[in-house]
Amino acid sequence: MAFVSSLALKIFAFFSALHDKKRDRGLIEPPELTVFRDRRYAPGGQEHLLDVYTPAREGETLPALVCVHGGGFCYGDKELYRFYCMHLALQGYTVFNFNYRLLPEKFPAPLEDLNDVIGFMLTHAREYRAKENKVYAVGDSVGALLLSVYAGMTASAAYAAAYPFRVPPVRFEAIGLHSGVYDCGNGFCGTARHAVAPWIEGRKEAGALLSARAYVQEGYPPVFLSYSVDDPITDASPAFAGLLRERGVPCEAAVYGGAGKRQGHVFHLDVRSQAAADCNKRQHAFFSAAGKD
Repeated sequence: MAFVSSLALKIFAFFSALHDKKRDRGLIEPPELTVFRDRRYAPGGQEHLLDVYTPAREGETLPALVCVHGGGFCYGDKELYRFYCMHLALQGYTVFNFNYRLLPEKFPAPLEDLNDVIGFMLTHAREYRAKENKVYAVGDSVGALLLSVYAGMTASAAYAAAYPFRVPPVRFEAIGLHSGVYDCGNGFCGTARHAVAPWIEGRKEAGALLSARAYVQEGYPPVFLSYSVDDPITDASPAFAGLLRERGVPCEAAVYGGAGKRQGHVFHLDVRSQAAADCNKRQHAFFSAAGKD
């Protein structure tokens, strides 16, 4: 059974990589960006490296933006997100694009890695022309889950204390969540269950921590949320938007797809598409409004 599961994960990763490489074929890195490659944010190997992209504006510091990639806990890395992250940097951010531990590492390893990236960003912000007091973050698919949970940790010391690592003092001005899964207190489907089930098994309180009703609390940052009605996991997004509004969290939900304009999972990563351009432009406007002093 374990062999079958391992094979299924490898097949998923293989075909996902083919799709993503096809999506980005022909794109070039914008020359107007300064790029810092393979900075180590924690001890280890390739899984603990990050890249930083910032507009080449001498002496200017810009808002920091951290990107959490998706991939079902078994796939994805900073290389496959570099063009998307560079597109965000051109909007006026210093973007931190990082690898994190994938399967066979178990949850909450990816969440701990995100926490280490935040710590690195706060410590080295000025080195990369970023403002440590003006921080945004984006995540998609499983990356949206990781970011949504981590945002809850930044809003509640009691919630953060339930995890086996210390959260640095960071405040997100706003976050962007795309094509995500959120209220996971009752379990996971697909590849995600292989990463999370061992952590939850026999620990009812661990499963409860992944319920959106546990981590969306007072002080949760404003959320720009996007999804496509053509995405098979789309039901999670309107439900999460409803919870955010119920809890008084500012939220803009951008809905795409439908008859004649079909959009797939994480459509916003295709920076050449009209839907992605619109989505990313709306997110930037939402972030700008949320970050006004």
